Amino acid sequence: MVIAVEKGNAINCLEYRQVAPSPRLAEFVRYFDCSDVVADGTAAYPFAVSLFPALAFYLGDPCNAYEHDVERARLLPSAIALGLCDHRVADLLDCGRHVNFTVVFEPTGFFRLFHVSPWEIRNYAHDGRDVLGADIATLHARLCAARDMLERVRLVESYLLQRVDRALPRT
Repeated sequence: MVIAVEKGNAINCLEYRQVAPSPRLAEFVRYFDCSDVVADGTAAYPFAVSLFPALAFYLGDPCNAYEHDVERARLLPSAIALGLCDHRVADLLDCGRHVNFTVVFEPTGFFRLFHVSPWEIRNYAHDGRDVLGADIATLHARLCAARDMLERVRLVESYLLQRVDRALPRT
């Protein structure tokens, strides 16, 4: 889906695509999404409340966010792990071209695959390397080099499928 926004708004162009996971990952992953936003720098746009844990990769220009809980801005890591968000956590600031590839997990999917409770990472964009290890940086580099959304989905699915055999059982 492509949504064009009138010139002069904070967001000049937004492209959004969503893809379902493969059957083997469907019990862990709700969907993959990719958004491509060109911001003109005149306004911030909020992180929405999230009911699902996510792993987000920033593939475009570095992205700054103003975080309400700590009342300061910071450059977001290139890969973030995010648990549940029960309030407006942050506003993305002038990012230039903001390309975001996100894995949205089922409520227990992140925990079952990575053995990290979404409760421990709630309401904050944690550096993916701190939560999941250094190999997340390698995955980020591969995602940046990918030609399109479907190639990105294949790369992330390959990464996640390596964890399925060690996943915690459903409870």
